Amino acid sequence: MFAATIDAVREDMSHKSSSIEEDGERSPIYNNFSDAYRAWDDSRRALEEQIAARQGRLDAAVLAEIEARAGAGLEWHTRNVIIQAKPYVRCIGDHDEFTAGVCEAFHTAYNAAYAEFRAAYDSDPQAAGTVFWLPQFAASLAQYTAAADALAQAIRAGKARSGDISAVVQEYGDAVHDGETVNFARLR
Repeated sequence: MFAATIDAVREDMSHKSSSIEEDGERSPIYNNFSDAYRAWDDSRRALEEQIAARQGRLDAAVLAEIEARAGAGLEWHTRNVIIQAKPYVRCIGDHDEFTAGVCEAFHTAYNAAYAEFRAAYDSDPQAAGTVFWLPQFAASLAQYTAAADALAQAIRAGKARSGDISAVVQEYGDAVHDGETVNFARLR
């Protein structure tokens, strides 16, 4: 239905005198489009919530397995920090630079996990250096953290710009990519 409504709006807008607004009133095409978009967005959010809940259970299981095998050391903190970044990125993805302030609690939780990661990483530089791709991940994570901190500050100051959220999401994607490449096999 949403795709058909988009097609109807496009067709309507291709004519010089659009019927989206007639005499200052919104037409049925506009209302149908708005209704279809709201229905799609509600369904998208519900699906994302289901995926996030399932992923949350999987993330908890992975962390529990790592902790049982190796304790809550460097590997655990490496996995946990990227898991803790996810809710903030998801939240800001559903907001613009004016409303993303509601995501602050997620950023605060991430910052605590990042501090724990840095403490574990910095406590044994020799061990950290032997983990494949961990230094690159740490650098990507620092870039993500700087971008997320800058966004949070800009939001609080009312100076955030539309591209600031995209920059954070991009840095998060880079950190996730590097995190997937990290290999702790040498420490086992």
